[in-house]
Amino acid sequence: MILSNLHMENYKKYQDYSLEFVEGLTGIIGRNGSGKSTIFDAITFALYGDVRGEKETIRNAKAGEKEAVSVTLEFEIDGDNYKVLRQLRGKSLTAKANLYDGDDALLSEGSREVTKHVTKLVGMNEEAFRHTVFASQKELTALSGLSL
Repeated sequence: MILSNLHMENYKKYQDYSLEFVEGLTGIIGRNGSGKSTIFDAITFALYGDVRGEKETIRNAKAGEKEAVSVTLEFEIDGDNYKVLRQLRGKSLTAKANLYDGDDALLSEGSREVTKHVTKLVGMNEEAFRHTVFASQKELTALSGLSL
């Protein structure tokens, strides 16, 4: 899987933020509390619909109760492009999800259906994704101390 773009609206500390992933290895560096882990959480939320922590804390503090939390992720698998849109709407944060192909044709609709489709496309469930794709600072420090 190759990530292309990530767009977050009212997602945790990000009111309106887009990130383009360029070819190659991407490292996200910043101070504690700057939102590095939030970017990874947004990617995981887009793919699998999982909200880490309390669901009520996902909406940006400056957003109104009626403003949607929205994460859009564009990615490529085996030369095919996809776009997944996840939203939490209203006071009760009702989930909505859509998966599109590269031509913006709807492939799946609904949170569970999109998660099933994405899991099949990616070839791993959320837990495997978290452990395979993301390395925390502590894990990187441990890796850097290994001798080959």
